[in-house]
Amino acid sequence: MDFWKVVRVSNSRLTLAAEMKLPGEAFFDLKVERIDPESTCPVKLIHTVSFDPKGLLGFIYWYGLFPIHKLVFDRMAQALASRIEIEPHGR
Repeated sequence: MDFWKVVRVSNSRLTLAAEMKLPGEAFFDLKVERIDPESTCPVKLIHTVSFDPKGLLGFIYWYGLFPIHKLVFDRMAQALASRIEIEPHGR
């Protein structure tokens, strides 16, 4: 998937690790939680981005680009959420 490697996948969770050259290690985690099957939105998509910086350059990179990262990852999560298909509970 682009510059990401799948490091964990389960029925409700996907964790990707960045394979691009960065001053640290980056992970993108997506988790789907069932909340209320009777509601108009029976699931919640939780996305977590983490970065383990290496040295001062890593901190400068992450916090300097934070507004851009927030925009990109929020849009990515919104696009994924709009494509999630829900199966009725018990199938």
